[in-house]
Amino acid sequence: MWKKGSKKGATLLETILILTVLTFVILAVTSFSIVGIKAWSGIDKEAKLAQAGSLLSERLMRELRGINSIASAEADELIVQTKDGKLKYHLAGKELIKQGGGKNISLAKNLSSFQFSYYDEENALLGFPVEADDIAFIKITLTLEDEKESLSLTSGVNPRSIWVKKGLP
Repeated sequence: MWKKGSKKGATLLETILILTVLTFVILAVTSFSIVGIKAWSGIDKEAKLAQAGSLLSERLMRELRGINSIASAEADELIVQTKDGKLKYHLAGKELIKQGGGKNISLAKNLSSFQFSYYDEENALLGFPVEADDIAFIKITLTLEDEKESLSLTSGVNPRSIWVKKGLP
């Protein structure tokens, strides 16, 4: 027999209160997890964009360091002479193209801007039109985009053959 005032069970009100608190705890944990996953995804996309930009900059610097001479220098395109012939670097839409030897090679996609700047041996910025013989340093500024992320990079190179021809250290 049950004694009056026995506390052996939970009332309906207590059960509803426990379920409500448990629901709020689960919602909080789930929301926190979703925010964490979205943050990680954003960091991952940013890291991939930075890696792609870094690889592109390194490749351009390596290729431009080894040129023989500059044929034409504009803000949005550069034509150089290499041991294998002429190469043209330019932006076509959102794609960076390296054109030469009858081939068009896509170096990068999703570029929102790509620009060359040219400097003389005293690090003075050269205005356009640029005389190819005045160039001692080439600076490249590019902006990569991917969905909501964008990354701007600037790098520069001293082409070896130009420095040797000018007798610079």
